[in-house]
Amino acid sequence: MGIEYYVKQLWPVLAISGFFGLVLYVNYYLQRKRTQTLQQAAMTLGFSFEEEAPEMFHENFSLPIFERGHSHHVRNVMRGETAGTESLFFDFRYTVGHGKHSSTSNQTIAAFHLANGKLCGFELRPEFIFHQLTEPFGYHDIDFPENPVFSKKYFLCSESEAAVRNLFNMEVLQFFENASGWCVQANQEWLIVYRSAKLVKPENFQQFVSEMSNILRLFHQ
Repeated sequence: MGIEYYVKQLWPVLAISGFFGLVLYVNYYLQRKRTQTLQQAAMTLGFSFEEEAPEMFHENFSLPIFERGHSHHVRNVMRGETAGTESLFFDFRYTVGHGKHSSTSNQTIAAFHLANGKLCGFELRPEFIFHQLTEPFGYHDIDFPENPVFSKKYFLCSESEAAVRNLFNMEVLQFFENASGWCVQANQEWLIVYRSAKLVKPENFQQFVSEMSNILRLFHQ
C-alpha cells in the first residue's frame, strides 16, 4: 500500500479535525473580541472590569437562574453604581442536559444589590404554555385581571402574593405590558434582570445600562 492509500484513509479524519479546530478558533476569537470591547465599554461607563469571575461567584445571589443546569460560568464582570445602587453586569452561561441532548444558554445579567432588604422575593418571566401546565404542581401564576395584557405576556410567581401585588403597581404593570421578553428575579438582597439566552452587544451596552436603571427604579425607590 502506497502513501496515497493512507492519505485517502486519513483525509476524512483530518478534514473533520480541521473543521472543529476552525470552529474552536473562531469561537475563541469572538470571545476575546467581546471581552476587549466590553472592557472598553466598562471604562466609558466608569465601571471596573473583571474578565473571569471566581468559580463560586454566582452562588452569592441565591436566585433561580443560578440553580439551573450545570457547567455554570461567569465572565466579563462589570462593577459600578446605577441610580445610587451597587450594580454588577456580567455574562452567565449554563448547560441543561448532557451529550447530544444538551443545550447551552448564554445571557447578559444585570444584578443590583439592595442594601435595605425591603424587596419581596418573586420571579417574572415571559409566559409560555409550559407555565400553564406546571400550575397544578405549585407554580401559581399571579394574574392581574385589570391588566390582561400583562397577565398574558408574563408569568409571575412568589411565596408572598399579597406583597407582590402591592409591588406590581400600575406603573410596573404598564412598563412590562410595553416591554417583551424580560426576566426579573428578586430576593431581599438582590434584584436581577436579563433576557433569556440573549447576550447584549458591546455597542448596545450603554443603552442596556440605561434600561436597567429604569427597571431598577420601578422596584427600588
